[in-house]
Amino acid sequence: MPRIARTSTSFSSRSGPNLEAVHHAGSRGLAAWQCRSVVVHIELNQADLIDVETLASLCRLSVSHFTRAFRTTFGSAPYSYIVRKRVDSAKTMMATTDEPLSQIALACGFSDQAHFCNHFRRLVGCSPLEWRRRRQRESAAFRGSNSN
Repeated sequence: MPRIARTSTSFSSRSGPNLEAVHHAGSRGLAAWQCRSVVVHIELNQADLIDVETLASLCRLSVSHFTRAFRTTFGSAPYSYIVRKRVDSAKTMMATTDEPLSQIALACGFSDQAHFCNHFRRLVGCSPLEWRRRRQRESAAFRGSNSN
């Protein structure tokens, strides 16, 4: 049975979810309509509590069957996928705003800044503050090199 290839799945309000990269491993993964429902729900409710029961009901599956099918389709557990999406959103916010990290953490669905920092460090390899400062330095260097 072929394994799935996982790439990023994103959502744009104009084009809908990008599910071209999701490959199903036989018939054990989620159907395309189920993938769309789950991805859209996660994107639209990212700042809120998202439980597996709700995602499973969107797909009309039991929690255990949904969890197995989700892992087969996306290559990770639903919670891991949600955390990764939240960290990606936080990176976008950190790069484009001057909001404090505590506000970004809450806006992206983390319970507090410490929870956000732990997940961020685990996924990115550095703290959010380090990442933001590095980004700002790179931006300033880029702007400086283009002004000549």
